Amino acid sequence: GTPNTSPPPDRIPSFPYQTLYARSSCLNCPEGPWIKNYSVIPWTNKGYYAASASPGYIAVNPHTQHDKQPQYLNFFSAQVLINNKINRTIAIARTKNLTGSWSVDPEPMLSLAE
Repeated sequence: GTPNTSPPPDRIPSFPYQTLYARSSCLNCPEGPWIKNYSVIPWTNKGYYAASASPGYIAVNPHTQHDKQPQYLNFFSAQVLINNKINRTIAIARTKNLTGSWSVDPEPMLSLAE
């Protein structure tokens, strides 16, 4: 989510987007309703994702899929402001606990120059 929008009536969301953890209000209801959990901060925006980090697809790391506690990968879009221009890229965050914090890879998958 973001606290920043364009003026009414459109209210188009803008940077920065806050990455928060949410859970479904019932066990088998992926459609929600969703409840935000402010006590879990998946990651803090910095470096190449300082302007914004928007979580995307989560997959099991194929190299750990048969482990007792597999690693999960979150492919996310990352944005940073450089010379008054937003630069975007794609990056990976990793965890073994879907309800905990994530470790963001030190470098994005794609260069900010691409």
